[in-house]
Amino acid sequence: MTEKAIEKLRKELEAYKGDRYGNAMKAEIASALERLCRLEPEFAQAVVEGGDFSGCMQAVTKAIKGNAISDIDAYCAAAAYYFPGCKVSMTLSISMSGDINPEDAVSETPAASRPGKPKGISVDLTNFL
Repeated sequence: MTEKAIEKLRKELEAYKGDRYGNAMKAEIASALERLCRLEPEFAQAVVEGGDFSGCMQAVTKAIKGNAISDIDAYCAAAAYYFPGCKVSMTLSISMSGDINPEDAVSETPAASRPGKPKGISVDLTNFL
C-alpha cells in the first residue's frame, strides 16, 4: 500500500498545475507526504483511497494567512486533507559538534536517539504554535 501511495503522489505531483504559492511548496509537501506514508501504513491507505494532490495543495494554499505559511502549518493542512483529524509534529535538532549530515536532517528517528550518534538539542516545533 505504501508504494502505491507514493506512486500516486509522484504521478499527481508531476501533473500538478498550481498558483505561485502551490508551485513554491509542491515538492516539499509531496516529499513530506511520502515520508508520512512510509511511517504510517494507515496514512498511505488514506492517500490511495482519498483525494488527489491538486486538492491537497488547494487545502494547503487555503491555510495561508496573508502571504505566508509556516512549514508545520503547511504539513498539517496537507496531512489533514488525506486524513482528517490527524496531528503532525515536527522536531528541530541541532548537533553541538556540528557533525550532522544531510541524511540526519530527514531521518524519522532523531539523531540523539540513534546509537552511535552524538547527542544534541531537540525541540518540538509544535510547542511554538
